[in-house]
Amino acid sequence: MKTLTLICLTFCSVAIFAQDTTFTKRYYADDSNYENIRSRGLTSNLESGVVICGELTYNDGLVMNIDSLGNHIWNRSLSDPNFYIKIMNGLTTLDSSLLLSGYTYGNDDMESFFCIKMNFQGDTLWSRTFEMNMDIGGESEFVGVEQLSDSSYVLMTSNPSDSLIKVIKLNANGDNEWEKSIEGRSFEVSSIYSDMEDTTFLIAGFVNDLHGGIIKMTNEGEIIWSRLYTDKRIYDVTMLGSEIYALNNSNIWLMKLSENGNFLWLKEKEGIYDPFIEPRSGYPTLTKFNDTLLAVNTNEYLSSRVLTVDTSGSTVNQLHIDGPVSHVEINKNKRVFVSVNGPTYGIKDLLGRDHVVLITTNTDLEPSFCSSSISQTFTGNTDTVFIDSMNLTVSNSSHGINTDYFLDSLILTDDNSCISFFGNLDTQEKIDVKVYPNITNGLTYFDFSKTDTYKIILYSLEGNRLQEVEVNGNSALVDLSSYSSGLYIYKVFGNGATLSGKIVKR
Repeated sequence: MKTLTLICLTFCSVAIFAQDTTFTKRYYADDSNYENIRSRGLTSNLESGVVICGELTYNDGLVMNIDSLGNHIWNRSLSDPNFYIKIMNGLTTLDSSLLLSGYTYGNDDMESFFCIKMNFQGDTLWSRTFEMNMDIGGESEFVGVEQLSDSSYVLMTSNPSDSLIKVIKLNANGDNEWEKSIEGRSFEVSSIYSDMEDTTFLIAGFVNDLHGGIIKMTNEGEIIWSRLYTDKRIYDVTMLGSEIYALNNSNIWLMKLSENGNFLWLKEKEGIYDPFIEPRSGYPTLTKFNDTLLAVNTNEYLSSRVLTVDTSGSTVNQLHIDGPVSHVEINKNKRVFVSVNGPTYGIKDLLGRDHVVLITTNTDLEPSFCSSSISQTFTGNTDTVFIDSMNLTVSNSSHGINTDYFLDSLILTDDNSCISFFGNLDTQEKIDVKVYPNITNGLTYFDFSKTDTYKIILYSLEGNRLQEVEVNGNSALVDLSSYSSGLYIYKVFGNGATLSGKIVKR
């Protein structure tokens, strides 16, 4: 087992008006390990921030707990000397715990999928592993977990080559309540959804890799109905009230369905934004807040869009991101967190290996220097969708086993590639400032979105004032080349606002 220590380096934090702050941070492994990290999913935590779930250099699973300002609280790597581990999904439970799901595979063709419950100190409460002959041929394998209305959990995965969906219900202690195998179609699960309002849940995905499929089940594992949507692969589903919304591919990108899965309307895309599966990202995602939908997808050029859509399918706001978005999460304070797997365009970055970028904004999708709004319309279409029923059978299957995984901490660095913050709240005037690079051999640049008078002060860790730069314009340069290697503090003053952060001098 590797022995790694945890070093939490906070490279920039916003000192003012945190609730109205939009920012972008990146997280990467320590240089000495030269590890790649990738995000697969997000879930809200107890600090008004998020937990990033993913993997480390394709070998270990990785969990990062991030606060509301993007600061790294702790991380855990999950490892097993005999298997590769990928964490695909995370969920904050009703009892304030963290539930993780993913899969393992080894050189001996042994595959399994797992569910792990942790507290928010990073300790394992229990873990369960279930064997399945999964076809691990790419990076889009889905293992998902969802909380049901009776406080239990439903875990599932699929193996299209065996025409098999595995569905398992666990109680809060991880004990099996039942396991079901669903057979009859070559079905690849891409999404599981429970709205917590009744005793049912939805399974969505691809059928024969061409069509879309949705299965509605009771909390006891019985199929209520199943629908096949010809030529409409479904990546994600959510519900507003009793109506179902499905994120699709091809020329149709969004469908609205009745509670019985019948077609109501669809939306046709215009432009280049197909919900393209990019291996670093996973499936496009669809979620909700209030009475609005939030959709995310990535095109073949690795450019992504995040957009809010009303119940008629009209675009309300949208945000363009030059990089493959992995997931989106809205926390209890209505802050929108978007994870991107770098390297990303538009972010000043000399880091060559894979890392995770976290963009935080508001429900208006306010852009920062690392993202920008775009004008693009998505029109309605009066075409119908051919719908059929799927002949499926449900049977009981065997139970899982307890498995212990090695937990460790990884040396991670977090920094701001750019940061956007609001100025004086009386006028609601917005000022953007980007600070780069945060890890420097000498020169660090400050760019402001508005020409004005600013002051930058550089401090040592002991609080000694080392340098003061007066700015009358929209840019400045701080020279650290004469200082020794180490950590330095900067403060920016201007327009009634203060920004503080840290710079590492190599």
